[in-house]
Amino acid sequence: MRVGIIGGGQLGMYLVDAAHMAHHSTIVLDPSDPVSASRNSDRMIVGAYEDPACLKEMAENSDVITYEFENIKAEAVELVKSYGGNVPQGYDPLHISQNRLREKDAIRKTGAKTAPYEELSETISIPMPYIIKTCEGGYDGKGQWLIRTDADLEKFMQEKGNVQYIVEGLVDFACEVSVIVVRSMNGSMAVFEPIENIHENGILHLSISPARVSEEIKRRAKDTALQVMSGFGFTGILVLEMFVGKDGEIYINEIAPRPHNSGHLTMDAYDKSQYDLAIAALFNETLPQPKIKSPAVMVNILGQHVSAAASKQCPPYAKVYMYGKKEVKNNRKMGHVTFCGDDLEALVKEAEAFIR
Repeated sequence: MRVGIIGGGQLGMYLVDAAHMAHHSTIVLDPSDPVSASRNSDRMIVGAYEDPACLKEMAENSDVITYEFENIKAEAVELVKSYGGNVPQGYDPLHISQNRLREKDAIRKTGAKTAPYEELSETISIPMPYIIKTCEGGYDGKGQWLIRTDADLEKFMQEKGNVQYIVEGLVDFACEVSVIVVRSMNGSMAVFEPIENIHENGILHLSISPARVSEEIKRRAKDTALQVMSGFGFTGILVLEMFVGKDGEIYINEIAPRPHNSGHLTMDAYDKSQYDLAIAALFNETLPQPKIKSPAVMVNILGQHVSAAASKQCPPYAKVYMYGKKEVKNNRKMGHVTFCGDDLEALVKEAEAFIR
């Protein structure tokens, strides 16, 4: 069978690998070539994600179509479907996740908790401190303003653009976790153990699996992910980024209807990766529950880390992945390293040291 993938970054590259492992061929649409996924895809379409001719070509040459990131226009899904393209995930996951107010409203409707939020207006009822975000766009800490004082708010008001904003109350959290859940068209669901995430400057730095939280928190985080996925009724992969509050509550921060940076470690730590199950779900397969092979810690290699990482000797229980990007830039994700072993605390120290 033929798998079409919109987006050719590192997530698309690993979707291609998973599709090939399942004996499918692949075709990738991306505005640039070469990109990460062009190294291993059977075929590339070079053009804009919303280009009608490109989407028509993909529809005519794919049995199923998926996407590697959520910032393509949701309308592109409707367009590719109008050309006969089969997009099992459909329009809703993109439509909901592309607007933070719409996303929060949808999460609340499933019965899950979020931080307090409201649309930015002349009067803000949420007490300081809070964070203001653009409702659309922004990632890795971009499009966000931390407001602690009236002076912070005044400065933001002077700089803000003519776009929609959301105000979110701050959660006093113990840690951040992500839970990856995958749902097949036949309704079967698979869920990974919660992954603990540590950020630096708004960008994912370390992912630790399983998360260093109680078994009760792990169970509730997985149950919440399944509850939200069931409530949405989506097909495919959905990643829920959560805060574990110091009050013991679980708050969903945001969702991503595609593979997740933290889920890279599933390629080494589990018998089935997030990419394997994401591909299987597109073909209506009954999904097995992924089994942990080993605890693991993943560290991102950003542009400023490339030289240090290149000078290090990789131990036998670690694996380096580079994405083949042509231009090295500060804060650009160039690769990652996954360390597997039984001593999580020791692995965290090794991962930290590898990029310094």
